[in-house]
This record gives sequence, C-alpha cells and structure tokens, in this order.
Amino acid sequence: MLRFHSLAAKSFWFDEGVSVAIARLDWYNFARILWRREANMSLYYFLLHYWLRFGGSEFFVRTLSVLFAIASVPAIYLLGRRLFDSRVGLTAAALLAVNAYHVQYSQDARSYSLMVLLCLLSSLYFVKCLTEPSGRNRAAYILISVLAVYAQFFSLLL
Repeated sequence: MLRFHSLAAKSFWFDEGVSVAIARLDWYNFARILWRREANMSLYYFLLHYWLRFGGSEFFVRTLSVLFAIASVPAIYLLGRRLFDSRVGLTAAALLAVNAYHVQYSQDARSYSLMVLLCLLSSLYFVKCLTEPSGRNRAAYILISVLAVYAQFFSLLL
C-alpha cells in the first residue's frame, strides 16, 4: 500500500520522461540509442517497452517499478532466512517494506527497484552456490547477476 500511495500525484520528472521516451522508440532507434548513448538501464527500458503496450498513464508506468519493489520484500526474506533464520528474514522484509528510500525510489519510472530485486536474487543464489553447489544454482547466479548489471551498472559493485 505504501508504494501505491500517491503514485501519480506528481508528473514525471526529467529522468522518468527520458525512460518513457526511450522505451517508446521503434526497435531500430531503441537499439541504436542503447548501443551508442544509454546502455545503462537497458534491461529496464526493454521491459518498459513492453509494459507500455498495456497503458501509458503515469500511475501505470510507475507500477512496473512498484511491482519490482514489492517482489524485493519476499526476496530479502528468503535471503535473510537462508543466511540466518526466519526471524531475521521477517525482520529484514519488514524493514525493507517500510524503508522510506525504497518506497520513494520504487515510485520512480527508473530501474532502481529492479536493480535491488536482481541484486537480492543474485545474493540469494550466491549463497545457494556456496551451500548447495550445482550447475543450476551457478547458472541462475550468473544469469541474474548479468541481468542486474543490465538493469543498473552499479550492480557491478555487488
């Protein structure tokens, strides 16, 4: 509920407008701008391109980021449970659910909440690789980590 509250109360700010403009480009210009100028957040632009087929209001466009943020709450629970126990997972999930920065950035039509979700999943699969080594866990870790970098270059720091 926190993430949907006042979701369309303000109009797009400049960066959100750029996200929408890039996502609305035809495939030739979309690929061209990602290759030459704006490779950062390319996964988000790609997902937003298809999301815009279902609606274009400010509320609807921002809902994509909200969904990624909502999915981050159970992801951090799973990570906390795997590293420690269910109580720690629940505490982490509760803290993320009400974190003001996470709520604020999840209401932007940008890749921030997607990056958080993918970094949480990458960390979860990293821990799984350490505790349950398998080709499937390694493949999931590598795939999710690469997707995180395409969502936001700062994911390389993880």
